Amino acid sequence: ELVRVTKKILTSDSVDQQFTSVRRTNHTEALCRYLDFNQNMDAIVFSRTKVGAKELTDELNMRGFTSDALHGDMSQEQRDLTMRKFKEKKIKLLVCTDVAARGIDVSDLTHVVNFGLPQDNESYVHRIGRTGRGGSKGIALSIIEPGEMRRISQIERITKAKIERITLPEVNEIVNVLTNKALVEFDAAIEDFSEEGESFTKFAESFEGKTTEDMVK
Repeated sequence: ELVRVTKKILTSDSVDQQFTSVRRTNHTEALCRYLDFNQNMDAIVFSRTKVGAKELTDELNMRGFTSDALHGDMSQEQRDLTMRKFKEKKIKLLVCTDVAARGIDVSDLTHVVNFGLPQDNESYVHRIGRTGRGGSKGIALSIIEPGEMRRISQIERITKAKIERITLPEVNEIVNVLTNKALVEFDAAIEDFSEEGESFTKFAESFEGKTTEDMVK
């Protein structure tokens, strides 16, 4: 008796696939520009190695992106703690290897990011299938080196979906996004603030001689 199993083919209905090509030395900068421009991302970032995952996590946290790494050297207790923080939105980015990602079940990821393409194309399909679940739309971004362009065509044939080449945002575009974010946070701070207390009175008195223009500056 012969049993044939047909692979499930990922379609573009659930996941928008994107890529950008930059030199290896600029991969971290490219990712950070993308994160700054696309606020409120909940993403798994795939690294090829556990050392790379740890180094990228440290760099992201240093730049203000709440992240944690998931790798094979962690105990089950450490792994459970990291996953709990990620599911409770205490961290926005989970950086891990393919091996460490096995068994992860997160239903509301907005993005999957390939920090370099995996060694085999089937791993790519497994990676990006973690977003776009439950009827929601997901985005799979691959940050690749120029020498990996041929693999993009191969993956398009496997997934039967177009992988769109995107241009990373310019600095002035990022500044506009971050300025608007700051203004929203500023308005929220005013709304939540209490004017009670001696410290507020002293602080307010120091501004009495200043114009609105001075204070805006």
